[in-house]
Amino acid sequence: MGTEAIYCVLCLDYANSQHHIVPKSAGGLDTEDNKAPLCVECHDMVTPEWEKWADTIRLRKEQIRNALYV
Repeated sequence: MGTEAIYCVLCLDYANSQHHIVPKSAGGLDTEDNKAPLCVECHDMVTPEWEKWADTIRLRKEQIRNALYV
């Protein structure tokens, strides 16, 4: 993972966890495509409602990556 890994994809604060977008317990894979860097606060917020947040997290992850590498 590149520079974007240090930023929370939701609030852009320091990311200190790798969040599984689709939890492994729900069949999510342990791959970079299924992980996103999140700060503790955002991780705690999205984990209970991961289905609600999955598309937003994927989109923000892509937007940040594109902004850094375009």
